[in-house]
Amino acid sequence: MSAGLSYLCQRLVLEYIKPNKRIQISSQCLIISQLEKLLPFHLERLEFDNNLIKIDNIKYEIEEHEEELEEILTPGDIRIGPNPRRYISKYTEITYTNLNSGKSYAKRVPLVFHEVMKRLGCALFEGRKDIRVNILRIDIYDDKVLRLPVGFLVRPGDLITGFNSPQDFLAIIHSASFPLRRLKIWLNTPENLELPMLKTAEHVIINGIENENFPSLPFLHNRFVTFDLIWSPDEQVFGLIREWLNCKARSTVCLLKRFDRDETENLLNAVKIEFGGEISEREDTDESMLTDSICISLPMTPTTVLILYGIEKEEDFYVRMEVLAK
Repeated sequence: MSAGLSYLCQRLVLEYIKPNKRIQISSQCLIISQLEKLLPFHLERLEFDNNLIKIDNIKYEIEEHEEELEEILTPGDIRIGPNPRRYISKYTEITYTNLNSGKSYAKRVPLVFHEVMKRLGCALFEGRKDIRVNILRIDIYDDKVLRLPVGFLVRPGDLITGFNSPQDFLAIIHSASFPLRRLKIWLNTPENLELPMLKTAEHVIINGIENENFPSLPFLHNRFVTFDLIWSPDEQVFGLIREWLNCKARSTVCLLKRFDRDETENLLNAVKIEFGGEISEREDTDESMLTDSICISLPMTPTTVLILYGIEKEEDFYVRMEVLAK
């Protein structure tokens, strides 16, 4: 008769089982649960929204519903009048969806919404000491509450915060996460530019840029800064480029996100006309440069130029802007 797996082998096997399978196994065996929650919990993507949690390919969604019911008679009851009374009843439902297969399973829960959210957060994360996630996205809006177990901490590589300030979630980000590999924020307040987690991140992606923020942007020290300018008019982009030129910005690489390849090239041509730029032939451009893109050179100092050209990364299109030696 086989002696089974040793303790060390159990640890190794459990740690690298897919996270949602680990949760399922842990919920069915107390002994395994105690061991499993002590091990690092590796996630590719973790998302928190107002009414759902996504762990990799599984979505746990909680919704409140209403249904119209007919009043039920019990033994001894007498209905007065011909029409039965109808009333609206509310109930809470949790749905488990596999985003790869599209299959889902729904279950009614005899609790109110906030109680179910708390139970779900605890069921998924309570007792886990080392949660490591490649991409953490938190998008809680309308003054909702992120309901999690006491002591919840997560170590993300990338952090995406939607309309929320990253400062709102600092308490659940493990200190070992910093500096972040990538931080994506909405610039809903200029104070966000002063956040230590933004200043130290390798790559910052900024949405919601307003003209009054432009003077501060060239002084970001991050290695890469991306501005989402898909819906921005050319004049706004010109204002950003003008600040870069005026401030003699340093070696930060700036990516200006555009809608598609045509919009990227149209912007480059507009920049050439607006700033009197020269078309440059350079060998030190990014390897993801679009094959048919022009490269615009704008003078900055006697020894440096601002270079702009189109690139494609992960099926998105950008104008790459950086300061290079002449």
